[in-house]
Amino acid sequence: MGFFDRLRGKESKQTEATSVATASELEPQVVWKISSTGAPGCLAFSTDGQYLVFPSDTYGPGGLFVHQASDGKHVRRLGERAYIDLAFLPDEGTPVVTTASERSVDLWRFADGAMLRSWQEDARIFSLAFASGLDQLLAVGVGMWINLRKWQDGSLVRTLKGHTNAVKSVAFSPGGEFLASGSVGSKADQALCLWQVGDGLLLHTLEEQEEAQPDSKGIYHGGGVNSVIFSPNGEFLASGSVDGKIRLWRVSDGTLVRTLEGHNEGVYTVAFSPDGNILASTGGYDDKTVHLWRVADGTLLHSLVAPDAFKKALGVAFSPDGKLLAAGIGGSMQDHIYMWRIQ
Repeated sequence: MGFFDRLRGKESKQTEATSVATASELEPQVVWKISSTGAPGCLAFSTDGQYLVFPSDTYGPGGLFVHQASDGKHVRRLGERAYIDLAFLPDEGTPVVTTASERSVDLWRFADGAMLRSWQEDARIFSLAFASGLDQLLAVGVGMWINLRKWQDGSLVRTLKGHTNAVKSVAFSPGGEFLASGSVGSKADQALCLWQVGDGLLLHTLEEQEEAQPDSKGIYHGGGVNSVIFSPNGEFLASGSVDGKIRLWRVSDGTLVRTLEGHNEGVYTVAFSPDGNILASTGGYDDKTVHLWRVADGTLLHSLVAPDAFKKALGVAFSPDGKLLAAGIGGSMQDHIYMWRIQ
């Protein structure tokens, strides 16, 4: 029985928050913003939705900043490293957050900010993700491969090798049975991979696009994937690519359902709403918009542009109840974290 047959049927110092709530003819509405030392490429809500967590910019003071989701008030700072990715353990009874910086993985007990453990990988880390389920694995994108580890002690379960470029994004399916990974580089033939977690088998390589060609700046467009995410019910896999397109794949048979176009530069992050009805995307370093798409038909519902947005929109995340959307926005004089109310 093939892979898709097996799948078929599974269904800087932060300032105090500034209130900038505005009346608008169209939802969503900005409810608050806070200044930051950079527009972070990753953000995450705590599992209970009470807090928003994001790292400082690489050139800022370092650390992971915790703010109240309701009003943006600063709560605490964890560590001092320049973190590039973070993830919460998907278990409300065990609030653990893990962070990655260069070659280090740090795990924190979220309740009191105590560091539980830390270890070093053998190469630069680009991405990480927790799996739900009994195994509670942690996937770490290290160079061109993925290390699967037990988060409790950091022990290595197995290493997944198949990419030919840096693994920029990893994501587990809702049940933790499968892993998607995306890489960025000059080749597209192994840019988007699907793995079987139980035995590390590379099940499928989804054909995203043709061989990439560099533009006048020497940047490869269409040659890689910046972000991957499964829909909450496991039916779809979304990939945000360097060519500025978002591709929505049906997991049951591996077919490309549709391609979403609207960004003028490479897509940096994609995120599903908790109910799976909306997909959010950011346009990276030369596209300051956050797009909200209707998954059912690919309709662009909203294009969010912060009032002082200048050049970039990077990380984006939905709150667990789907009512709030946070994004890292680059301004002309000051970068910010924006919070929109979308319901």
